[in-house]
Amino acid sequence: GSNNQAATSLLKKEYEEGCSIEEALKLAVKVLNKTMDTVTPTPDKMEFSVLKIDPATGNLKQHVMKNKEIQVLLDEIQQAEKEEKE
Repeated sequence: GSNNQAATSLLKKEYEEGCSIEEALKLAVKVLNKTMDTVTPTPDKMEFSVLKIDPATGNLKQHVMKNKEIQVLLDEIQQAEKEEKE
């Protein structure tokens, strides 16, 4: 889309191989926050699903994040961006 270059640039700058799922989710929220066509991103405009292998069974498990979980990530990213500007 129109913000493809901004997303690519941010990912190249901030992605670290071997990052945790939490760090990857925060980066995904940060990229969407910067590139979405909205001034105030909200959880209802984002959807995340996390795939993990259950160590006990070896089976793949999917977790679709709830809006409350996404809001926590949004709040953390917005707070960090606010602190960077100060």
